[in-house]
Amino acid sequence: RRFLLATGVLDRLCAPLCDAVLAADGTSQEVLEELERANLFLVPLDDDRVWFRYHHLFADALRARLAREAGPAAAELHRLAGAWFGRAGLLPEAIGHALAGGAAEDAAGWIEALAPTMFATMSIHQALAGWLAALPEPVVRARALLCLAQAWLLIHRVELEPAAAWTEAAASALSDGDHPARGAVAATRAYLATVVPDTAPDRALAWAEQALADLAPDDVAYRGIAGISLGQAALAAGRLDRAERAFAQVAAADRAAGLVQGSLTAATQQVNVQRLRGARRQALATGREALAWAAEHAVPSIVGRLRTVLADLLLDENDLAAALPLATAGLAAPREFGNAPPLVLLASLPVVRLRLAHGDVAAAEAVLAEVGSLVEHGPYAMVARLLEAARVRVRLARGDGAAAVAWAAAVAWTGPVEPAARPDLFRFGAAAVEAAAVTPARVLVVQGRVTGDATLLRQAHRHLEAAWRLAEEHELGWLRLRVSILLAMLADARGDRRAALGSLATALAQAEPEGVVRPFLDEGEPMAALLADLRAAGPDAAVPPAHLETLTAAFAPEPRRTGLIEPLTERELAVLRLLAAGNSNAGIAAELFVEQSTVKTHLIHLYTKLGVHSRTQAVARARALGLLD
Repeated sequence: RRFLLATGVLDRLCAPLCDAVLAADGTSQEVLEELERANLFLVPLDDDRVWFRYHHLFADALRARLAREAGPAAAELHRLAGAWFGRAGLLPEAIGHALAGGAAEDAAGWIEALAPTMFATMSIHQALAGWLAALPEPVVRARALLCLAQAWLLIHRVELEPAAAWTEAAASALSDGDHPARGAVAATRAYLATVVPDTAPDRALAWAEQALADLAPDDVAYRGIAGISLGQAALAAGRLDRAERAFAQVAAADRAAGLVQGSLTAATQQVNVQRLRGARRQALATGREALAWAAEHAVPSIVGRLRTVLADLLLDENDLAAALPLATAGLAAPREFGNAPPLVLLASLPVVRLRLAHGDVAAAEAVLAEVGSLVEHGPYAMVARLLEAARVRVRLARGDGAAAVAWAAAVAWTGPVEPAARPDLFRFGAAAVEAAAVTPARVLVVQGRVTGDATLLRQAHRHLEAAWRLAEEHELGWLRLRVSILLAMLADARGDRRAALGSLATALAQAEPEGVVRPFLDEGEPMAALLADLRAAGPDAAVPPAHLETLTAAFAPEPRRTGLIEPLTERELAVLRLLAAGNSNAGIAAELFVEQSTVKTHLIHLYTKLGVHSRTQAVARARALGLLD
């Protein structure tokens, strides 16, 4: 009876653990064997019969009786169990028993030891948050590494103000000579300085360098954070070469150490920098390699951002079918992990591009309408600018340039880009550069062409001059190509066909090595006419003939446009019609004589192809596309 009551506090038990809890001397193995022979609610957990558990109803009964008969003794049993698990290196169970036994200091020490694994996998985040919440707050605030664990849980949810407060609490808890913890605080401060709305690259650089000086050589996690901060500070300063080196070094080091979060974060930023440089093929290779490695790990929120970037790279190539599943999965990830507004918007932009590329303006508007309320009044000025620019691109696609021109005229550059504006521009990558440097000029050129307003065209020219200087100063190959395309469109709008063809030839020479197609297609019929003229010029045009043919062919009309990048199969259409009729999964399965699991697979394919996330959205989208007529 004593054995059963004492070991009832254990979720799983083995003979040495039972000996420790009972202060027994090797007799527990015999008791366990006797209980198993008697079939007394004891369940073996392995073939060697080392670990066991009680049937959950029996365990509940034992714990209830222990609480009635022994009262405070249960806490001591938990403390003894925690101590055993701690010696065995089984820290999650040690922490749980220590907290149950009121041994807060023991639990705090084990949580400190386990906290760095939060940078390896997100699977521990929920448990870590629960443990920290269970500790008395003074215990947490007395330990710098626990304060930092709180800070990083908040950073992963993009709750930056409370994260900064916990980081300062960690600084207050530092003891003299505690250089590793001091380095961890500096690394966290550096990272926060690069992601807060009012970014501070100089402070980030100083803190990152201090962190690397204080951290132990084998502290890969916090050294990786310091390295990412160096990269992000360099990126904000427009130092793309230094940023790319920093991100590449962290991605490799963290991958070797199995730190999934850090490695994929760094790799994603490396891809972003390569894209800004105009190295699309290199960026695609880097991203695909990271994605293949990530497939071995369960980290959907981080992989989601990487998929989003890869979708954009494939869209530049005009590979809409390959971009669709990446864009759809990329948008699902931030929603699953807390809807951090900047991440949701960045994940939405490739989906908007896909819809516009396929001529489905209504679907693009729907995506932005869903995300708009999240970011309109947020603290990031550039995030709001990204949303405004995306809405403007949708208006252009709808043929409503007049509604967009006031915005473009207000935000267009009239001279060199101010240094203070550049950090926010660069750190959000190509999406921000497009919003600030490309979209205003596109609106002004399009509306200037339509209305014949020379003032708009002059304003577009001034803006493009500033954008070209920015691209040249920071070696932004991505922007250089976009500006070349728009200079061609501007010259054509002014009636200078020769200058237009010259700028277009320059753009083609830049685009051909990287296989860039989509930005040309986005300019519509005026671009198609320019390409036709360039093609008619023959060898005298001095342009890459193969890429010119690729672009010309891409402008050819498609035989049938349904608003879908990948058509539905007959079976998927049948599932869709039954779905629209209000059938459940079971009802659909019965109608089609298939298993419910097969219906679920069809629904997953339907959602992906339609770009939706629910049954209601699927039916609404199908009706809008005429698929149910």
